[in-house]
Amino acid sequence: MSSTKSRKGLIFKLTLWMVVSIAAAFIAFIVISVGVLYSIVNAQLDHHVETVLNEAEVLWLKEPVGQNDLIQGLVASRGMVVVVLAPDGEVLLKTSSPEIDSSVVHKIKEHVATEQHDEHQSHIFTYKNMRLGVKFIGTKTPGEIIAVAYSFSPWLQAIRWYVASMVVLALLFIFGVGYFVHSLIRRSLMPITDVVNTVQNISTSGDLARRIPLTNRQDEVGMLIGVLNDMLSRLEQSLKAQQAFLSGAAHTIKTPLASMRTHLENLSSNGSDFSDVTTSIDRLSKVIDDMLYAVNVSSYKPKEEKVDLSGVVKDICELTSTLASAKGVKLQCKVKEGVFVKGDRNLLVRAILNIVENATYYTTKGEIEIVLDYEQKNVRLEVSDTGVGMSKEFLERAFERFSREESEANNNGTGLGLSITRDIIKAHGGEISIKSEKDVGTSVVIILPGAPS
Repeated sequence: MSSTKSRKGLIFKLTLWMVVSIAAAFIAFIVISVGVLYSIVNAQLDHHVETVLNEAEVLWLKEPVGQNDLIQGLVASRGMVVVVLAPDGEVLLKTSSPEIDSSVVHKIKEHVATEQHDEHQSHIFTYKNMRLGVKFIGTKTPGEIIAVAYSFSPWLQAIRWYVASMVVLALLFIFGVGYFVHSLIRRSLMPITDVVNTVQNISTSGDLARRIPLTNRQDEVGMLIGVLNDMLSRLEQSLKAQQAFLSGAAHTIKTPLASMRTHLENLSSNGSDFSDVTTSIDRLSKVIDDMLYAVNVSSYKPKEEKVDLSGVVKDICELTSTLASAKGVKLQCKVKEGVFVKGDRNLLVRAILNIVENATYYTTKGEIEIVLDYEQKNVRLEVSDTGVGMSKEFLERAFERFSREESEANNNGTGLGLSITRDIIKAHGGEISIKSEKDVGTSVVIILPGAPS
């Protein structure tokens, strides 16, 4: 599950990065192109205004008859208005156009009154959605002013349509590229997903004999798979060598220990007391047995047989009820019938028995409660007691090997029980957790994948 989430997260991030990059490029292109287009339109408008100013001036000065009709004909099809003002502001000529606001005459008069002008140069400026050109006529009647107003609304509308078209095109392009990139990245990451899933399965099961499926890829992913498989091979060889060494060393040590114990028993039959020595030998033998068990179970792949966990827990309750009663501790077992899991029955017995024996050993008064039930699709086993509890410091390292809390009640432990239990539960795809408070009690919860009854 975690590998799928991380893969999806990586795919999303890479796709988002590509989409954002493309979108940013499109936005930059649209902004730059609109800016360039706007500059070109402005230059064209100014050129048209300048041209019409000059042509209208020529017609005004040289055609004493029919000036109005000639100038009107000059600008009728161009979306322009020509205005000629007398020196006192009287309108001598004004053509009409539906695209030009009637307030243009007032703006021309205001501009002439407030701005400095070169009598031989035209002055072009923007007013609302128009470009206005003003020029003094200096020959026929000194002081007359000719002005041209040119609406650029159609140009703006064309630019707006251009921008809208580019945005729609960009969205379609980004969607298509995003889908293509998403599919490409997903296909590219599939081998990495296989790598992650295989490594997770190896980590969960401890089966170092498994390998990541090889591909024909000659890229970095193929190299990564090869390197990881080589590393797994070396780890497997190292673990086997370690197990062989520990097994040989344990048997080598246990043989003289057994001989020493037999010799001490023979001496004890003659009246000598060697009970302390034999107890130490027995404890050392138990430590060696637990060490071998811990090493083997950490790399053991459990069987896939159907286990009646309800029956297992009931048997353990019956087995420990006598000891609990002898200590004056109440043992309650609430076991749901028909609870099944898949795995190795012997290993599960060892794991659960470790927890129940600990609860019985460290509880001198009060009660021990064992509850087995389903939790959605999983199986939940909780063993709680009112015993001596654990300190916060020890609780953090409770599952470490040879981890023991220094106390009078804990002198006979090997420090391997909880570690072995955790490895067994983990090998079955489960989880184990502990909550404990000093001098209050301990609660151990085991979660295992359930199996159909």
